[in-house]
Parts: sequence; C-alpha cells; structure tokens
Amino acid sequence: MPKKEFTPRQIKEIQDYIQHPSQEKDFQQRVTAVWLKMSGKSADEIAAELKVSKPSVYNWIRKYKKDGVEALAPVRYGWVFPDEDPVIDL
Repeated sequence: MPKKEFTPRQIKEIQDYIQHPSQEKDFQQRVTAVWLKMSGKSADEIAAELKVSKPSVYNWIRKYKKDGVEALAPVRYGWVFPDEDPVIDL
C-alpha cells in the first residue's frame, strides 16, 4: 500500500504511467522509482533493483514531489533551432 507522503492524485498519476509505459527508457525508469517509493521501498532497495545510484533515486523523488511527472523527463542538451531555416551568409 502506498505511503501517505504522496497525495491520492499523485498516486493515481504514477499508476497510470506504470500501466501505460513510455517508450522513453529513462523516463520510465524514473517513474518506476517513484512508484517503488510509493509502494514503501527504501531508496537503497530502489537503487539496487533499478541498478542506479541512491542519490539518483533521491533526486527523482524530490523532483517529482516538487514539479510532478513532467520533472522526470530526461533533459536533452544540444542546439535548439527556431522553426525557420537559419540564414547562412557565404
């Protein structure tokens, strides 16, 4: 049974993501970590089960509590271009 540190809305939200997994492996791993925490597992147990570091588990839980499931999406670094083609002067 999920612990009381999460709201019923948060529990439902994570359950939906668990039942309908994302194609994004990193995102799904983070959602799974939150679900395992909701299910009463410790950060040590979650880290061992998912083969990640304990600080990663703590970070994911903290991010989820602060900003919701969107905060679990992996951040992609790189150039972001506007919708228009860039103009290149030769």
